[in-house]
Amino acid sequence: MASASGNKGLSGKKRNTPEDLLEHATHLELENRWLEARLKTNEEEGQKNRLKIDDLRRELRECKEALEKERDQVATYRQDNKELIASHEQFSIARVSGMQNNR
Repeated sequence: MASASGNKGLSGKKRNTPEDLLEHATHLELENRWLEARLKTNEEEGQKNRLKIDDLRRELRECKEALEKERDQVATYRQDNKELIASHEQFSIARVSGMQNNR
């Protein structure tokens, strides 16, 4: 005979009969299949997320490189503008001096 505590399921009821044990085993098997499917899904989603992360890192690196090129170009434009302004100032000074000498 079974002990007084017997084999209890989640509900606390005794599961002594073969039908009860089969039902419980079937439930556990279904739960196990669901968990295995969920694990596989999570692994697939994890792989997709890793690929997305790789893509985002590559895109970020490309953006940083493009930004650095833009910064270099802006610095070049600024230097060119300074030189152009200085040249214009020199030309203006020379022109004014030339006009004064012609008087």
